[in-house]
Amino acid sequence: MSGKIIDYAVDLRKNSESYKKNVHYELINGKMLFIPEGFAHGFLALEDSYVLYLATNKFNSNLDSGIRYDDKELNIKLPDNIIISDKDKNLKSLGELNLDF
Repeated sequence: MSGKIIDYAVDLRKNSESYKKNVHYELINGKMLFIPEGFAHGFLALEDSYVLYLATNKFNSNLDSGIRYDDKELNIKLPDNIIISDKDKNLKSLGELNLDF
């Protein structure tokens, strides 16, 4: 692992007191963040970075999705002038997804 990222997590557990709230932390090589099940996760690379993350299940491309980075309902603060991938630009908002956590 190398580089520097901002790691974001959003609570998607509907019965949680922190439902739809998000946290973010700047991480550098050697630092890590535990994100429990029921949270959305994304990161923003601040420089060329290699990131390793572990998951509770094997990767399933049929379940590979996400939530729009600029979803007003989640109020995620991002730096100005970032580059957004085409994949991320085409994600749905939280209200358009049928999530059950």
